[in-house]
Amino acid sequence: NGFSPQKALAISLSFSVIPYMIAQDSNTVDWVLLTFVIIGFLTAGALRFKQNEYSTVLFYYTALFLLTMSWGAWAGGITMILFATVESFVKNEWSHLFQEKETDVQEFSRMILIGLLPLGIWFTWWAALGQTDGITHPRDIDPGNLFLKGGYIGDRTSPSNFWVFLLGAGPVILIGCLWWHHFQKIGWPINLAFLILVARVAALAIQLSVSPNLPRLVFKIGWDMLLGLVIYGVMLLFILYKGYSDKKAGKTDSIFTI
Repeated sequence: NGFSPQKALAISLSFSVIPYMIAQDSNTVDWVLLTFVIIGFLTAGALRFKQNEYSTVLFYYTALFLLTMSWGAWAGGITMILFATVESFVKNEWSHLFQEKETDVQEFSRMILIGLLPLGIWFTWWAALGQTDGITHPRDIDPGNLFLKGGYIGDRTSPSNFWVFLLGAGPVILIGCLWWHHFQKIGWPINLAFLILVARVAALAIQLSVSPNLPRLVFKIGWDMLLGLVIYGVMLLFILYKGYSDKKAGKTDSIFTI
C-alpha cells in the first residue's frame, strides 16, 4: 500500500503486542485496545466520506487488529499473509489470467481458474483458522474444538450472548466479507466464482436429498449448504454494488462481464 519501511515496521510491532496485551486478562487493557478499534473504524468512515484513498487501508488494518485480538496471533498473522500474498500474485504471477487466450481450450481453462481460485483462497483461509491441533492437522472449523477467548474481551466476568457473538464471531464474519471486497479491489472478478458456488450449493442439496438419515452426515451437508448460502449472499451484494457503481460511473457493461 505504499508504506515506507518505517511505517511497515511500526504496524508490525503494533500487531505483535496485541496477543501479549490480551493475555493480561484485564478489562481495562481490553477497553484500551477496543478504543483503538472504535477510533479506527470511525476514522475510516470519515475518510471514506471525504473520498480519501486511505480509508479502505485503515478499515482493513482495523479489522485485522480486531481479528488478532479475538482469535489470536495465528489467525491474524495467517490472514495478513494471505491478503498480501494474493495481491502480489495478482500483480505478478497470475497477471496472465486477465489476458484473453488464443484457443478455446486455453480460454476455457482461464475462465475456470478465474472462478475457482477465489473460492480456493477463501476456503484455505477458513481452514487455516481451524488448525487448532497444529499445521500438520488441517481441518474445518469445529466450534466444539475451539477455546475462544474473543467473546470475553472487555467483559471477563459474565458477558452477554450478544457480546460473545459480536467479539467472538464478528471479526471472522467481517474478514470473511472483506475477502470478496479485496478480490474486487485488486481487480479480480468474482462473478464466475459466484456461479460456481451456486452450482456447489445445488449439488449439496441434491446430495442431501438422497443421503441416508445419519445425524453427522446430515449436519455436515447442512452446514456446508448454510455456509455456502451465506458466502453466496455476501458475494451477490458485492457484485450488485459493483454493478451499481459501474452504472453510476457511466459504464455500460453487464455486471456479469468477465
